[in-house]
Amino acid sequence: MNRFLQGLITIGFLAAVSVFTATVSLAVPSTVQVFVDGTPLVTDQPAVIRNSRTMVPFNVLFTALGAEEVNWNEPEQKVTGKKGDLSVELFIGKTGARVNGESVNMDTPVQIINSRTMVPLAFVSRYLGAEVNWDGVNYIASVKTVNGGIPDIFDPIVTVPSPVPPKDTSQKSNIIAGIYVAENMKGERFAIQFNNNMTIDIKNLTSKKEGKGSYTVSGNAVSIDTEFIKSNFMIEELRYNNRNIVFLRETSSDGRGTTAMTPVPYEEFAKIYQSN
Repeated sequence: MNRFLQGLITIGFLAAVSVFTATVSLAVPSTVQVFVDGTPLVTDQPAVIRNSRTMVPFNVLFTALGAEEVNWNEPEQKVTGKKGDLSVELFIGKTGARVNGESVNMDTPVQIINSRTMVPLAFVSRYLGAEVNWDGVNYIASVKTVNGGIPDIFDPIVTVPSPVPPKDTSQKSNIIAGIYVAENMKGERFAIQFNNNMTIDIKNLTSKKEGKGSYTVSGNAVSIDTEFIKSNFMIEELRYNNRNIVFLRETSSDGRGTTAMTPVPYEEFAKIYQSN
């Protein structure tokens, strides 16, 4: 392939990737709609995604789920909701909780967001006797209260999205470490996290399959070994259409695995990972 033709293909490819990443970014909502038995949950602080979990203001949620008492304990930094004989206690900044005095764990801590105490929707709903279903396309959480009493609190009935790989918070160790959305010349799209320990978390957004792998970096050369991407590349950092692009130029004969990657924040990566 002559260099002129190769250049034209590359420009066209980058244009397509730019449209893809812009579309993905625009398609990702910043907040979540929550419905309880078909009625919108109205709050002054909208529900948001944190660590791939929907977080909702505690007082409004507890009340909507039928809690007769909702209390805030300032010294202990604790919120408590009581429904009949059931008591749920959550603590600011902690993943440990208590249900009727029994210790249980959450995968996301209670957080203060815009001066509001936000609690995990699925966790609280489960233990106050409700089912949660998630619409990952439209970012809608539908809560259905259960008639006829409270279910077994240690028998989860919640349907939640599959976990998103945790954010790699280590100091950047090489030129490619980071989080990206990507597309190759075959038209396959990916959400990728290159971890600092030289491992990879990846989701093929085209096939909806998740995977892991590893990579090595030597100068501007990178070797990637995953189920979806497995080849050797040269790394080029480009600026195209006001976007930073990390261009992985495959060094094999046909170059069809050449991939353009756009860096994204972890929150956007998590939403894309779950909704595709």
